[in-house]
Amino acid sequence: MSAAPASGSSGGDRHPRLRERWRRVLDEHTTPAQRPLLAAWLAFGCTFGTARLITHGIRGGWLPWGNISAGSTHLHHYNFGIATLAGVGLVAVRGDQAYVGHPGIGALYGTGSALIADEFALLLDLKDVYWAQTGTHQCGRLPGNPQCAGALPDRSAVLA
Repeated sequence: MSAAPASGSSGGDRHPRLRERWRRVLDEHTTPAQRPLLAAWLAFGCTFGTARLITHGIRGGWLPWGNISAGSTHLHHYNFGIATLAGVGLVAVRGDQAYVGHPGIGALYGTGSALIADEFALLLDLKDVYWAQTGTHQCGRLPGNPQCAGALPDRSAVLA
């Protein structure tokens, strides 16, 4: 049996050149302040889409699992969003420079925001209108706004 080839400096990464290219592109085209915002924007879109897919799958019966409950109380996914944002806020308030402004924290912020935004109609009306016509209408318009805002060019240099 032959020994496995050494994987270089990336510690067993199967695609080190792709990772290095992504890092170089990010370093060349974004600032350290823009990276967590990009991560938040991408995480919001992915999480919102995934949450909608899962909730439709649960409601339609084509996913093998059901709703999450604590005893007889249904836990809406905005609860997990609030907990995630509370954790992100704790990191921001604590002020640890290793984590403040880190893209991972930005991604957690986008994830928590999306979990809350997906059930915006429930929070707005304080009743479960998620599947009612008014709830789906309100939630259906929401995801495009942050995603479209993230796609706009950065005008801060023009305004300065």
